[in-house]
Amino acid sequence: MWLAGWLGFGMAFAQSLSVDGNCDETMLLELSDLTPGGSYALFSSPTLGSITIDRGPCEGSELSLDVPGLRFRRMADADAMGRGAISVPGRPELCGSHVQLQDLTTCGTSRTVEFEAPPEPGEGYLVVAEGRSGTYGQELVLIDLAAGEAFSMGDLDYPITGMSYDESGNLWGVQAMGWGMPNIGIIDPVSATISDMYVSGHDGPHSGFSWLGDRLFIWSEAGDELHELDPLSGEDYGSIYSSGSLDMALCADRDGNLYRNYGQTWYLIDPDAGSETTVCTVSDLPSTNGNGCTFHEGELYSIHGTDSTRNLWRVDLTTCSAESTGITLPDGADAIAGVP
Repeated sequence: MWLAGWLGFGMAFAQSLSVDGNCDETMLLELSDLTPGGSYALFSSPTLGSITIDRGPCEGSELSLDVPGLRFRRMADADAMGRGAISVPGRPELCGSHVQLQDLTTCGTSRTVEFEAPPEPGEGYLVVAEGRSGTYGQELVLIDLAAGEAFSMGDLDYPITGMSYDESGNLWGVQAMGWGMPNIGIIDPVSATISDMYVSGHDGPHSGFSWLGDRLFIWSEAGDELHELDPLSGEDYGSIYSSGSLDMALCADRDGNLYRNYGQTWYLIDPDAGSETTVCTVSDLPSTNGNGCTFHEGELYSIHGTDSTRNLWRVDLTTCSAESTGITLPDGADAIAGVP
């Protein structure tokens, strides 16, 4: 068995190794800059270090890996372009491990790459779920705003049409369905699982869903009405008021204001008075209906787009303007929640 790491002078890295995915899912290792048609080896170790290979065609070379847990993972041949690809099933024990590629013709090595754990919901992340009665899917994704990327966390037990965090940091979701009483539960965004709390007492198609302090609200598409639910039992307290337009999203800011969105227009709701006022029409947004909104770190984010293309937008209700984040969402994206 060959162990260690390359003695190279100046530690130049000719070979390239990249990992697409994380250790909670199937990962794709992409290899390049190898000797065309030549053999290569892949090693892994839980920790970084320096080991000298003591046998084989690259005896005397070094790897940037440590001995405890060092594994020889694979030997194979590169294609005519000096490339290769390896599919690695994800599993928890791989999280945090480091992998390194070695060309067995030149004995050159790649930089080490870490098998990353799935992103944890936290500062900078938004959670998005597919809904619309499951027509397009029921995937849950995390959005890394800083990186401008979306990470799939898996498929939920059922599609979600509205999500919102409560004051304790629990993520709640309501089942996407037509007529009938939907399930309401707490979502674990890391495992993409739902712990059902109760069946809502509200019967009928619904869209918006939001906590406002310790109160829980849902928008009924039957009559275009705002309803309040008992957060302990799901009992429907009844209609608060009926609007002249449909709702596609409900969301509350940190100051205790409840908003709803339909198309390009945003409304401020007073649930105690049973009324609403128009805030503004944001012409920068696509004219299609919005499908989910949330406040996150003081900013308002909204899902807008067509049935085939959904995008994440940042909305400013003070200036009545919006800009695209450039992040494309799953086709069925129907609910979004910001992490408190």
